[in-house]
Amino acid sequence: MFIKSAVAIFVSIMFISCDGGKAKKVSDQRVEVQNSISPSVPQELSYKDLTATSVKITWSPSRDKKGIVAYRIYRDENLVGSSAKTSFLDEKLKPSTVYTYRISAVDTSSIESEKSMALRVKTHGDTDAKTNFGKPRTPAGESHFLGRVRVDSKSTYKYN
Repeated sequence: MFIKSAVAIFVSIMFISCDGGKAKKVSDQRVEVQNSISPSVPQELSYKDLTATSVKITWSPSRDKKGIVAYRIYRDENLVGSSAKTSFLDEKLKPSTVYTYRISAVDTSSIESEKSMALRVKTHGDTDAKTNFGKPRTPAGESHFLGRVRVDSKSTYKYN
């Protein structure tokens, strides 16, 4: 944890002098304390459901005595969204592109944690089989016959 300036607390301190058994007010000062403890840094970033244009980022929850109200999601050091959950679906990405994600936690006093360690993700290419769940992509209006696949008892694949 680290100390971050965020919340102001005012404390009055009164100085009293004793002069011949009588208390006398000498001065009254206000002291401003501006430090508060931030939430823990989100950990264990990972991704799933990766396609050519989207990815779901997940992480373990942060801790804070006041409670966490949101997580801020940064892609390539730019704030791209927030989530009340420990996951975020980032969409409208470019195919075959590397992105770097970092997450921070925000508590009920709007104090933000440090950003997490970076998670690098490369989106699939536009024709990657994983992107299309094993189905070939073709431009609109075109069709391609790939043939039939036959599997024998030895798990040998043969194309007709």
